[in-house]
Amino acid sequence: MSTDTELLRQCALDVGRILRTFKIKKNVEVTDNGKIII
Repeated sequence: MSTDTELLRQCALDVGRILRTFKIKKNVEVTDNGKIII
C-alpha cells in the first residue's frame, strides 16, 4: 500500500512527464516532505 508521500512523488513524476510532453521547460522536484517544487 502506498503512503500519501509516495503518491505525491508519483504525481510529481507524472506532472514532470506531462510538462516535458508539452515541451514546457520546467524542473519539477519533490522534497523529502512531499512538497512539489516547480
